Amino acid sequence: MMRCAASTPRFRAPRWKRSGADYARAFNPIYPELARAYDTVFYPFFLDGIAANRRLNQGDGIHPTAAGVDVIVARILPKVEELIARAKVKRGT
Repeated sequence: MMRCAASTPRFRAPRWKRSGADYARAFNPIYPELARAYDTVFYPFFLDGIAANRRLNQGDGIHPTAAGVDVIVARILPKVEELIARAKVKRGT
C-alpha cells in the first residue's frame, strides 16, 4: 500500500497470469480485498487497454508510446480525481 501526502492510501496491483490460472485466481483478489478493507482508491491494472496492443507500445513491447500514455492517463484519470477529492476532504479544503 502507498500513501499520498494527505495520507490517503491507494493501490495499484500487479496481475499474475504467468504462474497459472489457479495461482492467478487465488492471488488477484488480494489487492481489491485490501482496498475495500482499508477504504482505498484502487486501480487494478496500470497498463489496462494498452498491454499487448502493438499500436500502443514501443518496439520493445513493454513501454507505451505517446498514444499508449494517452490511453493510460484517460483510463486512470477518474481514480486520480477520486484520490485528490479524498485528500482534500482529509485536509479540510
